[in-house]
Amino acid sequence: MSICAAILMAEKKEYSVSWDFYQCLVNDKPASISLNLGLASRAPLAGYPELFYLRIPMCQPREDGLSSQAEFETLNQIEDKVVETLTADNKIIYVGRLTSDGCRDLFFYSSSDDIDEEALELSLSDFSEYAWEGGINPDPDWETYFQLLMPSETQLESIKNRRVCDAMIEKGEVFKTPREIMHWAYFATETAASEYTAKAQAAGYQVLGMQLQDNDDERYCVQVSNSGIPSHQQIDEYTLPLFQAAVELDGCYDGWESAVKTM
Repeated sequence: MSICAAILMAEKKEYSVSWDFYQCLVNDKPASISLNLGLASRAPLAGYPELFYLRIPMCQPREDGLSSQAEFETLNQIEDKVVETLTADNKIIYVGRLTSDGCRDLFFYSSSDDIDEEALELSLSDFSEYAWEGGINPDPDWETYFQLLMPSETQLESIKNRRVCDAMIEKGEVFKTPREIMHWAYFATETAASEYTAKAQAAGYQVLGMQLQDNDDERYCVQVSNSGIPSHQQIDEYTLPLFQAAVELDGCYDGWESAVKTM
C-alpha cells in the first residue's frame, strides 16, 4: 500500500457509517435523499476535495418523478455495482444519492480528479438500457454534501423519530394502544423555560416539571407529556411543535420516550 493510500484509509476510519433517508422538495419537485449522516461531524475530509456525480435517468419513473417499484431492484443493483467499483481502492467515498425528476444521482468525494472511466463503463455494462452521465468538480468544503444532501434540523428530527419507532418495533411494539409520551427540553434561562411551558400548555401538552439542573451546565429542564400512539405516522405531529418552540427560544429539544406496548 502506498503512503498516500494509507493516509486516505486512515482518514476514512475517522468517521462512522450511518445511512438514512428522508423526503423533501428539490427545485420544487418531490425528492428522496439517502446519505451517510456519519460523515457530518467530520466533513469536509481534506483528502477528498473533488466531487464526482453520476446521473442515471430512470426508465420507469413514477408520475411524480420518484422511482417506481418496477425498477427498484435494478436501480439498487446499478448503485451497488457503481459504488463497489469506484470505492474499491479507498480513493473515493460514496456520500449519498438523490432521486428526483426522473433521475437518480449518485454523489462521491474523490482524492483526485482522475476517475477510472473504463472501470465505470464496465460496471454499467450489464445495464445497457440505462444511459448515464457524470462529472467531477472541485468541492473542498463539501458544499454539495452540506447544502444539497444534508437534511434540515427539522428533517433530522423526523429521521431520529423514525429510528426510535423502528427500535420500538424491534422490541415488539404494535402501535395500537395510546400511552403517555414524555418529552424533554433544555434552556439557558428560567425566562425561556417558563415561556416554553406556556407554549406547551397552550398546545395541549401537560407540563410535568421545570427545574434547574444540578450540574455545571446550569440549564433549566422542562418535561412535558401528551397521550397518543407514537407511531411513524403520528410521532412527528407530537414532537415537531415542541422542537420548533424550543428552537425559537434558543433552547434544545432533547427527545422523547414511551413505554413499548406489544398488544
